[in-house]
Amino acid sequence: MLSFLFWNLNRKPLAGLVRLLVDDHTPDILLLAECHIPLGELLVTINASSRYIYHIPRNPLQQLNPVGFPRILLLSRLPASAVRPLTGGNAEAAIFKVRPLGEADLLLVGLHLPSKLHLSASDQLQLATRIRPLIEAAERRAKHQRTLVIGDLNMDPFEQGVTSSEAFHAVMDRQLALRKSRQVKGEQRSFFYNPMWSRLGDGTSGPPGTYYKQASGPSANYWYTFDQVLIRPDLLSSFEDENLRVLTRAGAVPLVTGKGLPDSVTASDHLPIFFKL
Repeated sequence: MLSFLFWNLNRKPLAGLVRLLVDDHTPDILLLAECHIPLGELLVTINASSRYIYHIPRNPLQQLNPVGFPRILLLSRLPASAVRPLTGGNAEAAIFKVRPLGEADLLLVGLHLPSKLHLSASDQLQLATRIRPLIEAAERRAKHQRTLVIGDLNMDPFEQGVTSSEAFHAVMDRQLALRKSRQVKGEQRSFFYNPMWSRLGDGTSGPPGTYYKQASGPSANYWYTFDQVLIRPDLLSSFEDENLRVLTRAGAVPLVTGKGLPDSVTASDHLPIFFKL
């Protein structure tokens, strides 16, 4: 069983909290967005107390953001040969081939899409449509669709940039996803299953979302589920919904305030997600 942990650090020096999360959950793959911690410092901190040694796969194609850090940072405790970067990542995405010893390989797509602070929903949809061809090209080269997407999409599961057939085509219904694809205007479009739909609102086992923002305008959702996991149907036999959690603690340190909101002073304005396949 493979385990994954994703967290948007909001450009804050949270190496100590990352270490506590790693100690708690020992993910095989750790993905970080908005990580502005010097990489050497991050590795030393994480590995100082971990039962495992984490490393950053060498990626000569890696593109850095304007301040000199990768937009999506992947760390792994798997053998170096088990994780191979397939792209350096465009401005928003990086694709990796993950092949644990004795198991079939899968494609892992790490995402950090642009924020609503700078783009309209229409702009986000148009940018999301750029990612689908990248994923499909990687799947054709790999000759399979064992693909997993994880990251900060900066859109909720119900927005067109996530659900559209021309973008991620991610649906809330596992049985529907298991149909694998549908024909749209004469072309086949493959499905993703999006388990984050079931993490919306108070009826969930955790917080009502992964990000909170109080707006002054007429429209305010307050809670948003921007941090998501999307799973191709070919991997669904390995996934149980209870193996996906939105985390609210790192060791003994709460990541939420007394009111249950993301603690952006002590931690990040996003909550981490952890899941297993």
